[in-house]
Amino acid sequence: MFQDATGNWWGVALSTRSGPEWLYFPMGRETIMVPVAWAEGEFPVWSSVDGVMSGWAFPPETLDLDGSGPFITEGDVIDFESGSELPAHFTHWRFPIRESYIISPPDHPNTLRLTPSKLNLTALNGNYAGPEGQTFVGRRQQDTLFTHSVNLEFSPMSLEEEAGVSVFLTQNHHLDLGVVMLPANNSTSLTTGTSSSGLAPHLRFRGISYVPVPDDIVVPIPKSWAGKKLKLEVKAHNMTHYSLSAGPADALSEARTILDVSNAPVSWGFSGKSFDNRTVA
Repeated sequence: MFQDATGNWWGVALSTRSGPEWLYFPMGRETIMVPVAWAEGEFPVWSSVDGVMSGWAFPPETLDLDGSGPFITEGDVIDFESGSELPAHFTHWRFPIRESYIISPPDHPNTLRLTPSKLNLTALNGNYAGPEGQTFVGRRQQDTLFTHSVNLEFSPMSLEEEAGVSVFLTQNHHLDLGVVMLPANNSTSLTTGTSSSGLAPHLRFRGISYVPVPDDIVVPIPKSWAGKKLKLEVKAHNMTHYSLSAGPADALSEARTILDVSNAPVSWGFSGKSFDNRTVA
């Protein structure tokens, strides 16, 4: 417990947003703050924790406070301006290799360049990624309902080379939507742009968890999308499911929903979770 500058008492604890049937809590364990009444000479009395709380006065609506932001209710639109840094509330999985994250390189201003790592997100080798690291940058989910999108410029050349977004809890629990280079004969579609090596870029959904996940989905990228910046989107449209979609960044009407997937596979344990970066390009 602690007192604020005006002398009011607050309590801090750990909690989860249980979700329907106590099965859907993709934000894991979170820190919460509740008002406490503590009269002199008496024991402290905690307020009952509920989904909607009231109590001592919060900061002014102007948010005119000292300290670094942003406030988590503001959301993010990150343009990776030259000279900026990764926001302090972005996260990594395993110790990051700083050289793998270049903001606004000279030939691609207002982007974040990620240097690929050999390890994918599962990479079951403990919590050490080796000297080459594991390239991942994320942002914690803060709301039950949200829309997250990332504009991706990616031209894979090698088999299984992949980049994308992930609803990520741990290496054992994640739901991925990526652009990946696969053999062209993975699909009989005639709309796919095929390389001279017999490989072609595809959209692929893969999931891993201790609870059941949908089978992999592999979709050829249409020839009309070839060479374009793609928008990958994760949307929590209700309390239990995400929808994963993709399409050209400059033609939102062409976006395709790849699947709706339950958040149960990432509602595991109490360790919290991260998102692959929301504004990578």
